[in-house]
Amino acid sequence: MHQQLRDKLRAGCGAQRPGGQRRVERWIFQVALGRVSLGVYPNGKENPAQRCMLGGSLRVGSQRVVIVADFRCSVQDYVAQFARLVFPRPDACLCCGQSGSLVGHGFYVRKALDQECVFQVRIKRWRCKACRRTTSVLPSFLLRFRHYLLAVISQALVARFELGGSWLEAFKYVAVDGLPSPRTIGRWCQSFAEHAVIWWAAVTVLLAQVAAASPALDPLGSTAGPHNAPSAVLHAALDLLAWIKTQVPEMTGYGLKDRLPALWHWGHGQGLGRLV
Repeated sequence: MHQQLRDKLRAGCGAQRPGGQRRVERWIFQVALGRVSLGVYPNGKENPAQRCMLGGSLRVGSQRVVIVADFRCSVQDYVAQFARLVFPRPDACLCCGQSGSLVGHGFYVRKALDQECVFQVRIKRWRCKACRRTTSVLPSFLLRFRHYLLAVISQALVARFELGGSWLEAFKYVAVDGLPSPRTIGRWCQSFAEHAVIWWAAVTVLLAQVAAASPALDPLGSTAGPHNAPSAVLHAALDLLAWIKTQVPEMTGYGLKDRLPALWHWGHGQGLGRLV
């Protein structure tokens, strides 16, 4: 199994820049061989995101921390019930490590779009009393740096990479009254394709540990391998969601449409960076 995984990852990482390719490839090999944890970045530093994997995935930046949280509700319910929601708060600041130092710091407003509506989504913030840096709680139906809901973006990715549609077919599959535009859909698909190899490799490493019978691990499978990494990620996300549902009973009702939010939630906690 390790040799198959090694061969696949060596080929898959070839799509990356030479310097980053070797570093990420060595890291994934070490994870596969059990020498390091998924909670360690390729640069060898501890990944604070490993402290919580699903119930508050963490990602540390230079000035702030973003927590991706699954509130198990629609964007409409989130907006309506914001004042009654319970937001995850880390026990210690993920920037300076000071215990019990995070206090409420209000919220900021993000615009979230679907094909017909614009939602004013409030994003909860915590602030560290010691280092004064902020921690934001991002609901899993949103991506960083994207205005549209992940559900809308998922439709475009499925139409293009899983159903094999042309750009025009993907646009007709997703758009309502011309929105989102073909150019926007194209940017989503291009960004997803650029990041797919790393995400596919990380999911494959996990599945090799917890679901060795997954078809996503078959090096000869039509959905595996680096030749069609975006499709492979979408396929592997199903197996990832199936495993997550065994770990989080509250997610047993999640289905096909929830695979990318679950993938984003999990992968952000592993420090994988942008998905789209």
